Amino acid sequence: MLIMKTNKLFREIHFLKCFVLSTVLFFLVLSVGGQSKNGVSIDWEDPALTTQGAFLQCVGCQQTNEAEPLLFSEVKKNSMARQIEMVRIESFETAELSELEKSIPLSFSKLIKETPEILFKNTSQRKELYLVYSFIPLVIERGEIRKITNFKLRVEYSANAVPKNNAKSYVTNSALASGDWYKMGVVSEGVYKVDYNFLADLGIDMDSLDPRSIHIYGNGAGLLGENNASFRPDDLMKNASSFIGNDLDGSFDSDDYLLFYGNGAHRIEHTGSELHHVLNHYSDTSFYFIHVDASESPKRVMNQTQSTNLPNQIVTTFNDYLYNEAERFNFWESGREWYGDRYNSLNDSY
Repeated sequence: MLIMKTNKLFREIHFLKCFVLSTVLFFLVLSVGGQSKNGVSIDWEDPALTTQGAFLQCVGCQQTNEAEPLLFSEVKKNSMARQIEMVRIESFETAELSELEKSIPLSFSKLIKETPEILFKNTSQRKELYLVYSFIPLVIERGEIRKITNFKLRVEYSANAVPKNNAKSYVTNSALASGDWYKMGVVSEGVYKVDYNFLADLGIDMDSLDPRSIHIYGNGAGLLGENNASFRPDDLMKNASSFIGNDLDGSFDSDDYLLFYGNGAHRIEHTGSELHHVLNHYSDTSFYFIHVDASESPKRVMNQTQSTNLPNQIVTTFNDYLYNEAERFNFWESGREWYGDRYNSLNDSY
């Protein structure tokens, strides 16, 4: 792991939350859902068959690739001029998927619930307040995936009016705003160990260090999505860690250590039944942070209750994956299209 100590001025990590607002103006001009007294209707179209794959289609929906979920999005004017605190679907109607729609593999099927979960954001455009919301327009009914054709939205507002000059909402204070932070770089996905010598080399006073004051932060997002609607945390998130030793004695002993799971800059994602390698074009290192603060409790990995059943399976093999994508040559000296080994008539072997 690559280590460097950082100070209080780490504020460059401040991504837009949930939705980027560059698409708001378009939605204000063109309504994505048919509004009526009976709710909002979703008009479904024939699936799109492209070189990128097969996709479900509905008016107001977007899915940039097979690895990302299908999202229905809409912008509504906030006529109450108050902060929106909760948005949920009060009721909805569904229809059966067509045979062609059923044949399309959904890599995001684990995200489909019995009731849709809404992502929303308070935003503004030309000094007017708006609600931007999005959800997967599919649900599970009686074990079957069905498409939503109509829904009613319930919006709850705060008691206080939103100041006109402060419509955008972000975290009040960044986690990096105070204290000393230690930056760690990881180059691959896996479990990482933080032991006594590692912390001592950082310059931390091990004699007074309480294990319960050590916190691991990081987002491990890999390559950020190009889709403006993709979720982006606007601050560092605290990661769960597992302390090996006795942290209740208030002492970090020489044989104690922490374990945490880190994601590298490059990712392997599921695309239907296949694995898809997502290369990070801008960095080969993903960064995490150690923060020592006795005023807050650490986030720990929850213990799993051990089964009392006798083992009935013996695993001797498993599937794994490797990839070879060396980025060595760029023919145009510009852009993200890079290639690995050169193949020509002068090569003796490959």
